[in-house]
Amino acid sequence: EKQFRAVGSGHSHSEAAAPEDWYTNMKGISGALNQPWLRDDLDIDSRYLVRIGAGTVLKRLNREILADKGLGLKNMGSFDGQTLAGAINTSTHGTGLELKPLADVVKSVEIICVPESRYQRDTPYVRSLRIEPSDGITDPEKFAADADRHGMGLIQNGDLFHSVVVGYGCMGIVYA
Repeated sequence: EKQFRAVGSGHSHSEAAAPEDWYTNMKGISGALNQPWLRDDLDIDSRYLVRIGAGTVLKRLNREILADKGLGLKNMGSFDGQTLAGAINTSTHGTGLELKPLADVVKSVEIICVPESRYQRDTPYVRSLRIEPSDGITDPEKFAADADRHGMGLIQNGDLFHSVVVGYGCMGIVYA
């Protein structure tokens, strides 16, 4: 049985960035993505919420995408060559006891996973999911109305969300 992994910039001190079996390079999934499914009753200004492709390199995120919106990351590690998914999925942190890791600013994760089919035992199928805490930023009705276009399922479950955010790739391939 072969493993399938995602790689980004290749910045890793482990063998994670050099998988033995099949892999995909996430750098092509880069940049700001639209976000039409936000709830209207959010307790945070939606200008501070950006949906970013997982292969976006932190340098580009900070210097172009966020800077163009008058935003920036409050904290990050000393190296800005990592991809966003790599930095978040491994809980990269910067310096300072009062500053949280990048993973703590994540409000939603989009992931491709291959669960076992509930209809046919030992038969996997590919799913694309948007996973959030129970009080997530996505309006389920807006999301469902647009399902034909995005093809994702929405799961709003705090325990699953926190497992996926810093899942080190074990939960599937994060793409946004």
